[in-house]
Amino acid sequence: MPVDYNNSRGANRAAVLVLVIVASLFTLPAESARAAGFRPTLAANYARAYAYGYNSNYASYHNNGGDCTNFVSQSWYAGDVRMDTTGGDKWYYKTARVGSSYRPFPTPSWIRVKDFRSYWYNNGSSYKYIQGETALTYKFSPSGLGEVYIFDSGDSSSKASWFHAAISVGWSKGYDEYAQHSIGRITKWTYMYSTRTSAQRKNILKSGRGYRSIAP
Repeated sequence: MPVDYNNSRGANRAAVLVLVIVASLFTLPAESARAAGFRPTLAANYARAYAYGYNSNYASYHNNGGDCTNFVSQSWYAGDVRMDTTGGDKWYYKTARVGSSYRPFPTPSWIRVKDFRSYWYNNGSSYKYIQGETALTYKFSPSGLGEVYIFDSGDSSSKASWFHAAISVGWSKGYDEYAQHSIGRITKWTYMYSTRTSAQRKNILKSGRGYRSIAP
């Protein structure tokens, strides 16, 4: 079913976000032509459809480093974000015949969270910082429909450790929800922070740390 995202959030959302989100938002200079036709509802609907399963048109990396970034990349492609196959910095998923079978040949930016973050940060995406305990625990999320969360594990005491990606898919019972692989799940967006240890949370709350939200 299509997600009626904007109408479900209520008229107070913008005002509430201004008050509670300790975050900064900036848009990098030029929007990529790849993302000019982005349709977030299609991306969210795809993510909901495959949150608990796998699309046989793509390889699964569940047992090979994790499938989370592969999943959000598929979702964006389903939302009409075009693959980037030219230049030095690329984002795509391809298959090629090797012997008697076809093998997947995705770019690192398609399947690895750190490379995904770097690619879109450097290629005209809208990029939000989600910082501070209030922002990381409040029921109103700073993310828009179809945007991808990039999570800091909190494992490092000195710098962000980008270890997981998930995609915003709508609004339910007072919270934004995201869909994810490798453990298939649709859950409220504060779930990841709530599952961190006290030591990990302390690191995530350090200056300049927190989560990121990216729109293509």
